[in-house]
Amino acid sequence: EVLKQHTNSFVMPILKANAYGSGYLPVGLFLQNYVDIIGVANVVEGIFYRKNNFKKEIFVIHANYYEAKEIVENNLKVAVADIKFIKEFSLFPSGAVLVTSSHDVV
Repeated sequence: EVLKQHTNSFVMPILKANAYGSGYLPVGLFLQNYVDIIGVANVVEGIFYRKNNFKKEIFVIHANYYEAKEIVENNLKVAVADIKFIKEFSLFPSGAVLVTSSHDVV
């Protein structure tokens, strides 16, 4: 809340590796009340949050093109730097945000 009062920037806490030992679920569900998005290390962690009722956006730091189906099905967000990844997304209904640079969202 304090950050939101003093900046127009988004805050994205990174909850990877069991929230650095604090516990995935309690920390994530608590932060859901204060942030619009969280970051996780991989698709498995993102799916874990989705299956445990995490409603906000989830950004996956490291994803592979062959995980496109799981990314779309679980409404996860990823950064894309590979044409192979984009081609995989074209096989599924839209759902994932493809970030092409730090300023553009397609």
